[in-house]
Amino acid sequence: MSMSAAPHTSIAAGLEDWSATVRSHFLELEVDADERFGPGRLTVSDGAHACAGMITASRHTVRRQRRHIASSPSGKAKIAVPLAGSCTLRRGDTAMSVPAGHAVLYDPDHPYDLTLPEDSRVLVLMAPKSTIGLPHGRVAGLAPSARSLVRSLAAGLSSVPTGPGDPAPDVTLPGVTAAVLASSAKGTDPRTALCGRVVDYIEQHLTRPDLTPDRIAAAHYVSRRTLYNAVARYDLSVSHWIRARRLQRCREDLVDRRYAHRSVRAVGAAWGFPDPAHFSHVFKAAYGISPVQWRRSGGP
Repeated sequence: MSMSAAPHTSIAAGLEDWSATVRSHFLELEVDADERFGPGRLTVSDGAHACAGMITASRHTVRRQRRHIASSPSGKAKIAVPLAGSCTLRRGDTAMSVPAGHAVLYDPDHPYDLTLPEDSRVLVLMAPKSTIGLPHGRVAGLAPSARSLVRSLAAGLSSVPTGPGDPAPDVTLPGVTAAVLASSAKGTDPRTALCGRVVDYIEQHLTRPDLTPDRIAAAHYVSRRTLYNAVARYDLSVSHWIRARRLQRCREDLVDRRYAHRSVRAVGAAWGFPDPAHFSHVFKAAYGISPVQWRRSGGP
């Protein structure tokens, strides 16, 4: 499984800088806003095939027109997930309001306007069209597993390393993309729907020590080969995904005040790492810091 790069943040003081920042990550486009536009913050993580960006900014409209498409065709699809406030996607004469907790899929190789309101926080995912067999322009609520993964991704993008020794967040881009897409599938694409069910099953059974690819395949009445083929289009490995999500849940619990009474060993064991030495080793390999050090740091 390809790993996602550590997030990096750009902060733009004015509209001109913000336009350049957005274009550098999300294709050729233009940004419209009035003179009151304040600082904008964009935190981006790039995977092998997918990209995620957290946009925090005042009201503005991102517009991609035919001239932009002609100069920079993408071959990608975009998904917008508002986390605070809503956003509005306009394609031609059709406008769609996307409330928080919902997602909309759209094709940047067709003209569109995306308007973000005041004090908005929007997660934008970008992935190859070849991995997406869904109709564009559909607004859909997120399944519980997708909401959980989006929250984890948002937390990762909000905890950008600030110095040596800080842990690089695991933003698990492929699984988040698959889960969000599956929430919108509505049976239109069997492989996407299967991948979404698999991600959901893994989320619900992370604490089970017998969570293996064979068990997951059996639970979905498919062969291991069918399982692997379904998740491979999202650059996922089932075993690596399970471990990444378990580590991420450990990372969250270690700095959660509700679990301050639990030892580091107990937190690891609760999420499938019964051997403390192994837990410390894989945690440090993933985040560049031991679980004990991470707990002492208090988190992001």
